[in-house]
Amino acid sequence: MTSSFESHTYPVRLSDAQRDRVLGVLRDGAAQGMLSHDTFMRRMELALVARR
Repeated sequence: MTSSFESHTYPVRLSDAQRDRVLGVLRDGAAQGMLSHDTFMRRMELALVARR
């Protein structure tokens, strides 16, 4: 049996590889004109602080 604490734990943060992949996709989208600068910046900030 697991405690409620154990069943609700999540990784502390994304791995560097996962974070780099997401940032690369965002950069590509911005370079192709698919994202505005503001959208790119906001999503980049979210990716950098994402925990899961």
